[in-house]
Amino acid sequence: MPSSPIVAVIAGPTASGKTALALRWAASQGLEIISADSRQLYEGFCVGTGSPNEEEMGGIRHHLVNCVPPSEAYSPRRFAQEAGNVVAANPGRRFLVVGGTGLYLKEWMHPGSEERGETPREIREAAAARIAQNGLEAMHAEMLEKDPEAMRKVDPNDVYRITKRLENWLHTGRSYAAPKAEEPLNPLFEGVPFHWLNRERKALHDRIAARAAGMFERGWAEEVRALMTRFDPMRTPAFNAIGYREIAAALAAGKPPEAALPTVVARTRQYAKKQVTFFRHQFPGAVAWEPEALEKELGH
Repeated sequence: MPSSPIVAVIAGPTASGKTALALRWAASQGLEIISADSRQLYEGFCVGTGSPNEEEMGGIRHHLVNCVPPSEAYSPRRFAQEAGNVVAANPGRRFLVVGGTGLYLKEWMHPGSEERGETPREIREAAAARIAQNGLEAMHAEMLEKDPEAMRKVDPNDVYRITKRLENWLHTGRSYAAPKAEEPLNPLFEGVPFHWLNRERKALHDRIAARAAGMFERGWAEEVRALMTRFDPMRTPAFNAIGYREIAAALAAGKPPEAALPTVVARTRQYAKKQVTFFRHQFPGAVAWEPEALEKELGH
């Protein structure tokens, strides 16, 4: 075992089997789990994010799950700080870090030396005023010209992402997608193995389709319907999670929520592809495993 309280990092694309493997490992070794999932941390966003329920957790203590109000924006920098606080506040405990949000893992493991910090209020107000004055479509077009790399895949109706990129431009004058210099590895991760699950593509796609269908059977549409009574799907950061806005739109239009299933599956496959690319290129020291091979290696 490494000397760090962090025993290992288990990463990988959505539906690759991270949660099940981590739960078995944690149960066998008496470990706690720190979630590195940018959507499982939101309160009430459980079914559609694959967040384990109490029964599935089996008494294993989880951190940074179902703990942030849906209306709050959450950043890699905040994750790194709060995840570090979890470790510091629990001396003598050992942890698995589990999740598929590569930017969160990257920020915690390799803190950025050029982090611009919290956006000043005057910048946020200036960005909001420009969007109100010029309209979202015009600001999308303007930012696409100013920062094409960061805006390349931002939908013209995505208020949250357009706003964040405009704020960044007003505050720094640099691209939102600009690479930042890395500091040395966070000492917490010295000697800590990084495993990422890399299923064969067709097998992963089949799992994604089955997982999405299972979420509808477990009440995903009902979860979205309840959340819509409290939050505006178009302006609430947590609704950026794949499937939530699609289901909300179907419900608002009086359509069966299951009509969103093909879109949800397609978007999830696209996201999984991006995750695989990120892990492969951003974590050169990580070891890719077929999940069954890693299970055998661990002896679980």
